[in-house]
Amino acid sequence: MLDTLSNPVLSQRPDESSWCVLQVLDHLEKIELATFSYLEKKLSHDAPLKKSGFMTNVKSFALHNALRIPFAKYRAPKRLMGGEEPRSYDEIKESWTTTRKKLEMILEPMSEELIHAEFFNNPNVGRIKIIQQMSFLNLHFDRHRKQVDKIISRVDT
Repeated sequence: MLDTLSNPVLSQRPDESSWCVLQVLDHLEKIELATFSYLEKKLSHDAPLKKSGFMTNVKSFALHNALRIPFAKYRAPKRLMGGEEPRSYDEIKESWTTTRKKLEMILEPMSEELIHAEFFNNPNVGRIKIIQQMSFLNLHFDRHRKQVDKIISRVDT
């Protein structure tokens, strides 16, 4: 659907306080790239794995449920915000495709022990399992997909 829209349409903000579609896409790509970079950095060290416990699941449950609240707004960390002058749709799409391939390459060969270890440091809740972070990314994407749909319905196409 987005492939059929022009950059000028994708860069329209529905109002002064809202992001445009390109800023949302830029944000989504940045968070996935940050996830990849964190995993790559941590995997380059032979840090001991901490077995996840009950509190890891509680933190992940809270994080996931917070994303499911439709009217709640959360401030993205500055480094993960969509830029004021976002890249073009094609640039974001190309970069995001590369990021997704890198994530797939790093996740595919991971052992079950590593995937379920308390490994990933989520900025909102602290240490969670890698698999929980991936689940968070899916929910995060879904939340922003709805935001993109709403923005498109409010701008001149």
